[in-house]
Amino acid sequence: MNKISILTYGCSYNQASSEMIKGLLLKNNFQESNLDESDIILLLSCVVKSPTENKIISKIKTLFVEYPKKKIIVGGCLSEVIPERIKEISKKINFFGPHFTTEIVDIVNKTIQGKSVELIGKRYECRLGVTRKKINPIIGIIQISQGCRSNCAYCCVKIAMGDFIAYPHPQIKEEIITLLKSGCKEVWITAQDTAAYRYDNLDLADLINDITKIESRFNIRIGMMNPKSVIPILKKLIEAYSHPNLYKFLHLPLQSGDNEILAVMNRNYTIEDFLKIVKEFRIKFPLLTLSTDLIIGFPGETEVQFRNSLKLLENIKPDIVNISRFGQRPKTKA
Repeated sequence: MNKISILTYGCSYNQASSEMIKGLLLKNNFQESNLDESDIILLLSCVVKSPTENKIISKIKTLFVEYPKKKIIVGGCLSEVIPERIKEISKKINFFGPHFTTEIVDIVNKTIQGKSVELIGKRYECRLGVTRKKINPIIGIIQISQGCRSNCAYCCVKIAMGDFIAYPHPQIKEEIITLLKSGCKEVWITAQDTAAYRYDNLDLADLINDITKIESRFNIRIGMMNPKSVIPILKKLIEAYSHPNLYKFLHLPLQSGDNEILAVMNRNYTIEDFLKIVKEFRIKFPLLTLSTDLIIGFPGETEVQFRNSLKLLENIKPDIVNISRFGQRPKTKA
């Protein structure tokens, strides 16, 4: 029986992919193992920020040097966006992009046989109904779409994930029911932008309303939303959030507190839009937990524009702030 060690970096989307990879491999008689005892090392990568990219490249180099007899496979967004950096380490390392998760058994078998695998590119890959080995037995991570509707000037995730495709609404609900039957008590709804969800004229609010009709005791956490996607469904979304099963948690990236910078970023919303969303949510849910993201040092940002961001943060007083220094991402405009 071949033993495989799986290392996972990045967001909840990647965590869900890791669960599926483990489930598919275990189903096909592979054994999960630690690094020292494994025959194969599989690393699921992230490339959203420069420090993360450098950390992962450094890790791959270390693994290649410390385990010269083991076969290495790299999956995830880094493989899709900058496969050349993997090849620079060694052409013996196989890799696959984020749209080939369900091909993992074939990828591993070819690697064992000594064949080269460079599986990247865009394709539709619905990940619902795939065998899983959950990281946390009480948490079910549900991917409701792939890709992104936006084209932010600084972001290479769109390059990795491609255009937006919604997963079928009925299959999402069925997947949640399956996870609840397996013992999950909490469901995480994840996507590159959950508020962008549209399927057969149903939006995220409609999806939430249908999920909350499931007869079971469980909580729901909604993942990151782009403000531009929230504005058209704001009233409906707030009403959907009123259900007691939903955590009153809102991850709404700001990125800049200045409209000129937001325009250059190609975010397609204004500070006024952002503030409206926060205000309306807090009126309805005074104990709302607000999480936001901010990029510091975006090209062309002046001292005044930087201070506009600080003033806005002081104004809204978010509970969680993820601050990133701007780092140029490969194949982006910024």
